[in-house]
Amino acid sequence: MSLAVLKGEVNRFITSTGPEVLCLRGGWGVGKTHLWDTCLHDAETSGRAGLAAYSYVSLFGLNNISDLRMSVFERRRSIKSGEQEDGGKGLLAGLQKMASFRSRGRLLKALPGVANLSDEEIIGLLSLADSPQQIVCIDDVERRGDGLSVKDVLGFASFLKEERKCKVIIILNDEELDEGGQQQMLAHLEKVVDVSLTMKPSSAEAVAVAIAGSDELSKQIAQKCRTLGISNIRAIRRAEKFARSIVKRLDGCENKTKDNVISSLILFSWSRDQPGEAPTTDFLKSLTSTSRFFALNHDGGEEDDAEAAQWRPLLEAYGYSWTDDLDVVLMEGVAAGYFDLEKLSPLIDEFDARMKAEKADSSFTEAWKLYHDSFGDNEVEVGDALYASFKKNFQHITPLNALGTFRILKDFDREADARELVDLYVAGRDEGRAFFDLDQNHFIEGEIDPYFRAKFDEKRDELSEALDFRNTLMSVGDGWNSERLAFLADAPIEKYYETLKGSEGEELRELLANATSFRRIVNPSDEMSRVTEKTTGALEQIGKESRINARRVRRFGIKVDPASG
Repeated sequence: MSLAVLKGEVNRFITSTGPEVLCLRGGWGVGKTHLWDTCLHDAETSGRAGLAAYSYVSLFGLNNISDLRMSVFERRRSIKSGEQEDGGKGLLAGLQKMASFRSRGRLLKALPGVANLSDEEIIGLLSLADSPQQIVCIDDVERRGDGLSVKDVLGFASFLKEERKCKVIIILNDEELDEGGQQQMLAHLEKVVDVSLTMKPSSAEAVAVAIAGSDELSKQIAQKCRTLGISNIRAIRRAEKFARSIVKRLDGCENKTKDNVISSLILFSWSRDQPGEAPTTDFLKSLTSTSRFFALNHDGGEEDDAEAAQWRPLLEAYGYSWTDDLDVVLMEGVAAGYFDLEKLSPLIDEFDARMKAEKADSSFTEAWKLYHDSFGDNEVEVGDALYASFKKNFQHITPLNALGTFRILKDFDREADARELVDLYVAGRDEGRAFFDLDQNHFIEGEIDPYFRAKFDEKRDELSEALDFRNTLMSVGDGWNSERLAFLADAPIEKYYETLKGSEGEELRELLANATSFRRIVNPSDEMSRVTEKTTGALEQIGKESRINARRVRRFGIKVDPASG
């Protein structure tokens, strides 16, 4: 049933005068209470309400039928101007009636069969006798207290309709009812309820209700929610809240960065709020690479295959391929309800740098198109374009493309320009040692100009000298990269010996753990093997120095004879 049809039926209920019971059902967050409040407010402000009085009761925490009866009385108010008590007068009249009920209740205590009733039970009975014809909304049936049954609620609704000629709307999420409540609902619903409506809005309807803004961010969020098919109003609003809380941090970022962060937040928020209707957080975390996600055959079990097959088409359409480090921290923020910007900001900056690099590389590619896409005599134009684009985008150009630019400018007899660009490139890039090691760059083929190589080698060696052996070996425990690994592998055995001999306590234990860690690698690289060999050599040298050291190094598998004497 469409939202428009539902709204029409609710409006009919509010504006008519005949007693009836209407039941409005639906899952969490679909907007049941919101729809009711909106329709009632419109009818009240326009004077179209069929009855003059209204009472709203949430059953959250109510434990017995007396509490329910009293709540209906206490919360009664006028919804037609000029009729019934209004504002402060209504409160005064209610208090006066309450005092009257208590006084009358004390008198009734003297009657047989009434003496055993509590004061509140007597007041509840008296309030029913005094309750006028009115509209009554009973909400949150699934959240009622343990002492109040669904059968009691339905029976009370029937009483209000039949004996007090009231109009009663019951709002509930029947999916959340306990087993007993569901059985009672099935047994008595048709006998009590005149009209039963199930609210299940489409994604477009839910988005239209949940997102009121017309700014660009609102439009972006709305479009992404529709793509995912989110039909839960509360889930959409929570996703919007997360997006708006982070959007200021994205100022100055590339549009692709903004779009990626907003897209991820909406997906993760949906997953958090509706794990039964959305891909689970655990599944999303498992998408660590495009090969893992898109492969038809992998090492996962049948359950993994089924889950991937279920969500792959939707996530592909949404543009979500895999989960990276930035996504993991965004997930943590959604789960916690707030974002740790100290942890999140560096990851946003790193991602944005990649987006800027892609954009810059595209600009550099455009300059190369002048060369590749024409047979015109435009050597000067091509050279000028490459020179200007390189200077502008050198921070995002790969060493391979830097060498290509150097070569073509030199071929155009612009060696001074070519040298200027390589000088700028080497001085302006702050990557690690491996970045400037041309011999380790498997993409570069053919001869390398001596000037170009000399500049790169100088920067590589400069960075090698800047590394501290002890600190580098200590950092292996946090993970290694090619630069640090190559530095350790190239270091002489004497460095290993001096470092281990000059350390003690917790520092020594950590250094030994890191230095021997590569022995556990099944297929170690050449650098890893060299680190292990040099560590072993240093330990052998230490073991030979004394009997006690010979015993100490045995725990690392080193068996040596100590020096005699």
